[in-house]
Amino acid sequence: MEPQTNETKRQRVPKWLAVILLIGGLCLIIIGLLQIFGSMTSKALVNKFNEFQGPTAKTGDALTAAGTLLSGITAKEQAKDYAGVVADLQAAATKLSDAESAINSLISLTSEFKVLIDKNSDQNIKTAGLHFIDVSSARNTAVLKMTANTKEFINLVIPYYNGLIQGKQITLDEAKITAISEQLNTDSQSIAKISAELETATQDLAKVANFTLTKKE
Repeated sequence: MEPQTNETKRQRVPKWLAVILLIGGLCLIIIGLLQIFGSMTSKALVNKFNEFQGPTAKTGDALTAAGTLLSGITAKEQAKDYAGVVADLQAAATKLSDAESAINSLISLTSEFKVLIDKNSDQNIKTAGLHFIDVSSARNTAVLKMTANTKEFINLVIPYYNGLIQGKQITLDEAKITAISEQLNTDSQSIAKISAELETATQDLAKVANFTLTKKE
C-alpha cells in the first residue's frame, strides 16, 4: 500500500505547488502600482495625493515578501523540509495580512482624496480625479480579493504539511484547490487590466492637474 500512497502523493503535489507558484508570481507583479509623486497645483490636493505613497510602499513590500516566501516553497517541499514549508506559509499569510492593512489605509485615503476632488472648481480635474478614484478603488478591491483567496489557499494546505511533519497522510479538498486556482487566475487577469487602467488614469489626472510624476524605483 505504501507505493500506492506515494504515487497518489506525487500526483497531488504538483497541483498545489503550481498554485503556490502562481500566487507568488501574482504577488510580485502588482507591487509597482501607484508608486508616483506629485507637485504643483493645489497644495492640499498634492499633499493628499502624496499620502498614497506610504501605504502603497507598505503594500508592495508586504506582497513582495509574501511572493518570495511562496515562490521558495517548492524547493523546500521537494527537500521534504515540511516544517520549513509550514513556517513560510504562515509567514506569507502574515505578510498578506500586512498588505490588507495597507490597502485598507489606501481605501481611507481614496475617500479623503475624493472629498478634495469634489470640491475642486476645475471640471477637468474633477472628471480626471473621479476616474482615478474609481480605478484606484477597483485596484484596491482586486488586491484584497487576491489576498483573501491566497490566505484561503494557505489555510487549506497548512494542515496537509502539518500532517506530513507528524507522519500522517492528510487528504486535501481537490475541488477547493482547483476552484482557488481558477479564481487566482481570474485575479491575475483582473489586476493586470486594472494596473494598465490605473497607470493611464494617473497620467490623465497629472496632465490636467499639472502634476509632475516620478516613478519610484
